[in-house]
Amino acid sequence: MKTNSQIAEFLESTTGLREFEIKGVSSLSNISDNSVAFVTKLNENVQAMIVENSETLFLIPIESDLDLDNVIKVANPRTAYARLVQAFFTPADTPGISSSAVISESAKIGSNVYIGENCVIENDVIIGSGTVVKHNTVVYRHTIIGKDCYIGSNTSIGGPGFGYEIDTDGNPFRVPHLGNVIIGNNVDIGSGCSIARGTIDSTIISDYAKIDDNVFIAHNVFVGESSFIIAGAEISGSVHIGKRVWISPEVAIINKITIGDDVLIGIGATVTKSIGENSVAVGSPARVIRSRYERDEK
Repeated sequence: MKTNSQIAEFLESTTGLREFEIKGVSSLSNISDNSVAFVTKLNENVQAMIVENSETLFLIPIESDLDLDNVIKVANPRTAYARLVQAFFTPADTPGISSSAVISESAKIGSNVYIGENCVIENDVIIGSGTVVKHNTVVYRHTIIGKDCYIGSNTSIGGPGFGYEIDTDGNPFRVPHLGNVIIGNNVDIGSGCSIARGTIDSTIISDYAKIDDNVFIAHNVFVGESSFIIAGAEISGSVHIGKRVWISPEVAIINKITIGDDVLIGIGATVTKSIGENSVAVGSPARVIRSRYERDEK
């Protein structure tokens, strides 16, 4: 439980407030007393709602001329809301290793790590401090996971990739994958994901990358810093993804191509050719339709 003044201090706001306790959060469609909500656009109806709900704290755009004792003006209400919810209202996983987890003796587990029920951590895995690995996840041999990462449930990291050659009798046989997966710091990986280890070198997920549920990443893929890969996307082998890329749901990217920095790929696109930086690409096959940012907008 927090107070208005504590939240204002956290958000570095000097707004004058009438003091009352904040017990939780509200959406604009379901306002409750002693909660905090955020507003991205003000109109007459929203302003009337703010006035009517005087025991609710509202985060509103800084340019607003609405001056009430239950509002805090911030540059980006949605971002400010996310920050304070993370700081004050999100239950944290208590560090520790669940009794049903299977941890190799050669694995190195950092401080304040949480490993959930029925997880398997294989030989020579390294997990950095503050990382959370949720239930039923398997981390295969030699995988390296950085600090303050989040790995969802039922995810596979570092398993063998899908690669075959044909023998002299015309039958397929699996190509051994001897590489590993390297995951940077502050990476989030959702539930139901599969990230394959490299064939010889590494599959690499860089710092601050965010991977949604049910994403497949094949062997030798490189994902750049602060990139987003959203639910249902499939990234084929040896794809190189730049920094700050947004890959939308159900995108498929063919093997060995490059996605430049600051690219946005639209929902359901099939990417068959490399895409230069700062582009928006849509369709199947994907085609570039415009720049993502103006030169000084990024």
